[in-house]
Amino acid sequence: MDRDDLWLLVSELVSNCLKHGFPPGRTGDIWIELRPLDPANQWRLRVSDTGTGLADDFETRRKTL
Repeated sequence: MDRDDLWLLVSELVSNCLKHGFPPGRTGDIWIELRPLDPANQWRLRVSDTGTGLADDFETRRKTL
């Protein structure tokens, strides 16, 4: 994965956080973390937010799709 691919992925993840985690009027935080792992050529990308979270019936609805 090159730099442009990584930027596209991060952009999409942040967009999803904003679209699904923060309905109008809701505020919160989005964290983006990129850390090197061992061995040296592996990285961990973590994107998280304090948004609304998944609906209580998320797993049930996901299984019926």
